[in-house]
Formats: sequence, C-alpha cells, structure tokens
Amino acid sequence: MMEIFPTQREAILERVNAIDPIKYGTTRNYIQGAVSKLSPYISRGAVSLPYIKENLLSRFSAYQSKPFLQQMAWREYTTNGLARIFSAGLVGDGG
Repeated sequence: MMEIFPTQREAILERVNAIDPIKYGTTRNYIQGAVSKLSPYISRGAVSLPYIKENLLSRFSAYQSKPFLQQMAWREYTTNGLARIFSAGLVGDGG
C-alpha cells in the first residue's frame, strides 16, 4: 500500500519529479486534479521552493511551469509574508 505522505527523502524527491505543471494548470481545481501533495514537505522544510522551481525548469519551459510556480509564490506569500506582517504588528487583530 502506498503511503499518502511518505517520509523517506527519496520518496519526497520522486514526488517533486512527478510534478506536471501542464496537468496541474488545467486540473488543480478538480477533486481528482493533478496536485503535487507537497505542502507538508514544504511547510516542514523537507523540500525547498527553490529546489522545486529548479526541478520544474529543468524539465519544462518557464511558460509551461508558470501556473504551478505562481501557486507556489502565492503559497509562500500567504504563509510567510502575512505571518511577518502580523508578527511585526503592521495590522491589528480586528479588535
């Protein structure tokens, strides 16, 4: 039985190598879409966004990779950019 989120480094890198940004761009909004399932690895530092970008660009053109890379950039911004904004007290807590 295949693990949903394997923890072995080689299995994680295989998951990166399996990313197809073309399929991702056309199916990501569907239940059975070609999503990467990399979020837990990215959020815990098991694989970096620069590594993913380099891997994609070594296999696909920048144009083909654009939808996936845009999503990674948005993820980085919403995860870290907003966290820095809130921790710096640049926005209130709504109260």
